[in-house]
Amino acid sequence: MKLFKRTLGILMAVVIAASVALIPATASAAKVKTAKQTISVYETAAFDVFYTKYHKFKLSITNNSKKYLKASINYDAGDSEFGQYFALIVTGLKKTPKKDAPVVTVYYKNKDGKKVTIAKAKVTVKGTKPKAQNFKNLTLNPGTLAPSQEIVGNYYDVEERISDKSVVKTDYNSPYTTTDIYRGEYSDCGYVKALKKGTATISYWLKNYNVKLGEYKVTVKDVKTTINKNYETVELKYFDGKLNKLYDRNQFYTALVLENYHKDAVYTSKIEDESVLSAKTVKKGKVSPNTNELLSAKKTGETKVKIYEQKKGSSKKTKVGTVNVKVEPATMADIVEAGDRDHSVAGIYFMCIEKDETVDGFESVRLTWLENFNESDYTIKLTTDDTKVFNIDENGKVTRLSNAYARITIEVTFTDGSVFTTENYPEFDPSANVAYDD
Repeated sequence: MKLFKRTLGILMAVVIAASVALIPATASAAKVKTAKQTISVYETAAFDVFYTKYHKFKLSITNNSKKYLKASINYDAGDSEFGQYFALIVTGLKKTPKKDAPVVTVYYKNKDGKKVTIAKAKVTVKGTKPKAQNFKNLTLNPGTLAPSQEIVGNYYDVEERISDKSVVKTDYNSPYTTTDIYRGEYSDCGYVKALKKGTATISYWLKNYNVKLGEYKVTVKDVKTTINKNYETVELKYFDGKLNKLYDRNQFYTALVLENYHKDAVYTSKIEDESVLSAKTVKKGKVSPNTNELLSAKKTGETKVKIYEQKKGSSKKTKVGTVNVKVEPATMADIVEAGDRDHSVAGIYFMCIEKDETVDGFESVRLTWLENFNESDYTIKLTTDDTKVFNIDENGKVTRLSNAYARITIEVTFTDGSVFTTENYPEFDPSANVAYDD
């Protein structure tokens, strides 16, 4: 979970990252399926509970005499295309017995006073302490930013404490440029900003239990700008054709290969072989620092790039270091994977197939990933790990035989020999995911 929003924001990060969607039966059914999850002490499990009619839902917990769990309902979780849902929030307080782990039941009472169960969750708590956090100490130049640290584990209501707020500040609601040197796009992880020279400690605590998850030290001082050791060699790929513009690994941002940049400095490059690589200045503020260059592959090959720093008020350019650039040929499968990373592949992904419904699997794959290719460029193969759930014929027609989860594997083989593979677990009929109350 990333600590980038407060309270509800942290909750929603947990919901997205670690939720297990309950699949309750309708109110008229005899049984409700019990969802299961294992967490550590003080960790939080979040379950999405769908409903079509609002009630004042209540909770009960069996086998919880020694207070292994704490459970609550958050009605602000949100809406989906399948209906409204709330989040069942369950926090582990102490290690549960190996047998008879507590079961949380969500229910309401109908107009006749009868208890109607809509969801159940069995939660096992293991361990006795929160996970150790692998935080790294930071050294920053005054006025510069660094990405915020990530907390490992699903914790709710985390509080931050800064030993000296005159030295550093944090902001988890504003974006910071990701360390992805190829895309240079915004990430929502938040940032740490160095305000003045000095040292401060940033620690994270579980607010309700006064338990410290971890801490790291931030030292603010004048530091020499260098090339990040991870990027002394940058590997790019180039697709020889019009599809190259769809690929996101054929370029990189100069600023993002730097370690300890200076706030008001200008960074420029000198390319040894300009037939392999080109440079252009990108809009101010696109990435950090403010002035930056985008270096793009023009063909396959190798070259060196020298990066220079010019500090504010100085006419002198100082060499920061050299980056070795290798450009390899990209494949058709690389182009598809780039689109997948970009999330522009509007997910058909067989998102929902109802029982006895048949969908055109090949057409779904084409519309989702392959619109930029000719049909002669590839062949598609679909398989499932459970033929009792899905039947797939030689023409790519997918039929759901039963309401159960099973995997569909999608394999696209291109004429250049490259292969793109992904998989999906289609949902049932949407009504199977909704807790009907009447």
